[in-house]
Amino acid sequence: MEMFIREELMHQERLEAAGYRSPTWKVLRSLQSLLSATQLKGESAVMALPFFPNAGRGTVRFWGNEQGPTVFLWDGLDEEGREECERAIQTRKDGAVWSRARPMTEGDGTQRGFDHVGKTAFCGKAKRSKKEQGEPEAEEGMEDEAPNRDVNVSGRVRRQKGRWKRGVVETKLNTVKMTAWVHKECDNIDENALLRLQGAWETRHGRMSA
Repeated sequence: MEMFIREELMHQERLEAAGYRSPTWKVLRSLQSLLSATQLKGESAVMALPFFPNAGRGTVRFWGNEQGPTVFLWDGLDEEGREECERAIQTRKDGAVWSRARPMTEGDGTQRGFDHVGKTAFCGKAKRSKKEQGEPEAEEGMEDEAPNRDVNVSGRVRRQKGRWKRGVVETKLNTVKMTAWVHKECDNIDENALLRLQGAWETRHGRMSA
């Protein structure tokens, strides 16, 4: 168990060092509701949220079983987990993929497996300003996809870097476009969940809430 926890901590640190930030509880609950998901795939055991009965990453099992409709956090998956996600989204219609609209690696034109078999159920746009009520720009080297740096930011949907170490509950501004993908033949999306996801994306509160 000690080795498992250490490996998960290292995985989370690698993700965050590369610029990844975890979505808030509100966003994950909304994603879960899209297709009544019972499983979360991605990130690490130190950040996975307990309202999913099953959670893991690739062949790594955090808790529960390997079953049920799934939410994939694409940018929080390792190579093995992404291969699994691509297979699942091509063969199943009960999965939702939360990912950046564009790959994290600049200049990476590689088509992701869900790009050609999936469709966008939700797209959260982000435009960043230089300051918002005296708050400095987002730090930590996050790249900015917004073409205009002088327009208002959208809401707060990202948990802070290293919050699992420091116990902070403040959230961070959206600085990149994010999308929720589903299989192109999926026709049973909960419309109320989409509204909740839009609301979660636009929230202006600086602290996490369920």
